[in-house]
Amino acid sequence: MGLALERPWRDLGLKGIEGNLVNRPPKYYLELHIEQGPELDSEGYQIGIPLGIVSIRNWECMFRGESNHAGTTPMEARRDPLIAFSKLAQRVREYALRRKLVRATIGRVDVYPGIHNVIPGETRFSLEARSPEDRYLEDFEGFVMRQGDAIADEEGVEFELREAFTLGGVRFDGDVISVIEEVCKSLGLRYKKMWSWAGHDAQHMARISKTGMIFVPSVGGKSHSRDEYTRDEDMINGLRVLLETVLRLDKK
Repeated sequence: MGLALERPWRDLGLKGIEGNLVNRPPKYYLELHIEQGPELDSEGYQIGIPLGIVSIRNWECMFRGESNHAGTTPMEARRDPLIAFSKLAQRVREYALRRKLVRATIGRVDVYPGIHNVIPGETRFSLEARSPEDRYLEDFEGFVMRQGDAIADEEGVEFELREAFTLGGVRFDGDVISVIEEVCKSLGLRYKKMWSWAGHDAQHMARISKTGMIFVPSVGGKSHSRDEYTRDEDMINGLRVLLETVLRLDKK
């Protein structure tokens, strides 16, 4: 690998600086993709037209209590961070259910020391929220901080929250969206304007090109698994919309 990297980029078949997309960006960028969610399939739409890709914010969180013997420590004397976590997890879920433009996920939980007869001393967990509006993510973070501190007081533990990373969302080009919509109408396809709640290459291309996406239904909303499936007719519809959109944009 080291020897390969020392070879000139032309010898490696790379375009290098002269052909860089930043220096010579395409005027338009279109991406055809499965929805990866259940909306189109469950609601009977044939095509989805994303308005953009939502922002993603991720935090590393921790409740710290006191590790002690599971048998000899009375229930009322415990400072159990796992109990505190369970309370916050429920409140996070309830918050997101009330606000349709926020989706929150706790994807990883680590309990220390992780022994069956020992009360945990720490519970560390990831927390992620997605929304098309950054202000909703700010509101969500404030909610988590307030609830985490309140629960910590209730359970006699400590709460910490640290932002791990943020991926900014994008809004796709209005003209491209309009052309895709016109194509769907001309082909007689049932379509829905929606947000992409997953990241895509289009998220990066939108910085340098007029960008749009076309979604086709995912049966059952399954994604990144062996159960992922899209019907042949839906893939064909997506290709028809892509082709006609390219032809119309080319005329511009």
